[in-house]
Amino acid sequence: MFIILKRILEWMILFIFFFLLTLFLYQFLLVLSDWIQPIDQFKEPSGRAVKVIDMGNGTEIQNSEDVIDRLKLFYWLGE
Repeated sequence: MFIILKRILEWMILFIFFFLLTLFLYQFLLVLSDWIQPIDQFKEPSGRAVKVIDMGNGTEIQNSEDVIDRLKLFYWLGE
């Protein structure tokens, strides 16, 4: 009887330990992902960097040929 209770207690301790370590790892990954994520990922780049597509002037691409041409130009220039 005591052997069964002791084994059950050992399994419960193992389960609780595993559960706590899993929670700790999850919280650690949440903190790490918040730390490495940029604060404002859509801000204007600084220095010599430029944005690839500027959609701020209200012009919209009307057909898919414009998109393909712009993409070909982008790859051709090697930017």
